[in-house]
Amino acid sequence: MVAAMMLPSAVPLLRLFTEVSAAQAGRGGVLACFAGGYLAAYLLRHYRRGPGAAFRLGWGHGLWCLGCCWALMLVMFAVGVADLGWMAALTALMAYEKIGRHGPAVATATGILALAVAPLVAAQPTWIPW
Repeated sequence: MVAAMMLPSAVPLLRLFTEVSAAQAGRGGVLACFAGGYLAAYLLRHYRRGPGAAFRLGWGHGLWCLGCCWALMLVMFAVGVADLGWMAALTALMAYEKIGRHGPAVATATGILALAVAPLVAAQPTWIPW
């Protein structure tokens, strides 16, 4: 689930960096360093030693993820966290929202559709396509 939520946000930046650094020597190593720095940004700023600090770091990151992605998490829990088909579909939707030509419009339409279908699924959970 973490990859499904993080990749759509990271892909546009990674693609831009790849294009800009195309002529640079040692391009693979430079890209790996860039990706490593991207992944470590929240960690390095807030890292402290000890179990209590590790717990606070995990707690803070978990709350941040919950705050930004709570609606998608609800959808994933409703349709089954371990269902790779749903995760792939939602990942594709999030990726298109970030990098597609009509991403915001598709995201809005999908949100409206989800809100319209939610009461039906709540009334009859067997309508969820497994």
